[in-house]
Amino acid sequence: GLVGSEMCIRDRLSCNQRNLAIAVELRDLSMQLTAHINLGVVYGVLGDNPRALEHTRQAYLLARRMNADATTGLVANNLAGYLLETAAWPDARAFLDEALATLTRTGKRYVLVETLVFEARYHALAGDQVAALGAAERALGLARELGHVLDAGIARRILAQLRALAAPTDPAIAAELRVVLAELGPLDPFETARTHAALARVLREAGHDVDAATHRSHARAFFLGHDNARELAQLDERGVVR
Repeated sequence: GLVGSEMCIRDRLSCNQRNLAIAVELRDLSMQLTAHINLGVVYGVLGDNPRALEHTRQAYLLARRMNADATTGLVANNLAGYLLETAAWPDARAFLDEALATLTRTGKRYVLVETLVFEARYHALAGDQVAALGAAERALGLARELGHVLDAGIARRILAQLRALAAPTDPAIAAELRVVLAELGPLDPFETARTHAALARVLREAGHDVDAATHRSHARAFFLGHDNARELAQLDERGVVR
């Protein structure tokens, strides 16, 4: 899971910036690769997509140069996720395809769960509900098979939001998101905030404005605390699946 407080995330940012500077000085490609991947992830949590993409593209070039297939699959996965945020559909599709193929070939199934979640979100954005549900169900099945509670929770959140598109007033959807919220709470504050946001949107669509406002407030406080303009911009967007 990702770190939970503003200070911790800022600490991780400065730590990885130092690691990158040292790695460049030592000409240590493996260390540079790790630092670029980590910087991409931290900037992603902070909602700084341009910097997340910049570092992750550097990581991708290094992984390819080093013939590090499994890491190339991981980085292609990360790139696909950041590109989904920028609506760069052809690029996102290309990296999703590469990640799915490479991770399947190298057996990195724990990363494949996230790729399938991105696949579900890609199809949701493209308006293909059937393909989106199929990818999210595959992600959930694999996460459960691997025993990954956090990844399973994220997949369940995606599934719930997809189902809400077809049945916005179904009380079972909000109930499912409350269960996910309870499970993710101790594991990952960032994904917990995203789940609060998802629950707020679902509750508002179902006409439960007071309850929705409480969950929106939790999500907004976290995203404001991390200067995450990307998540804040989508907090009240109807039909968002994330």
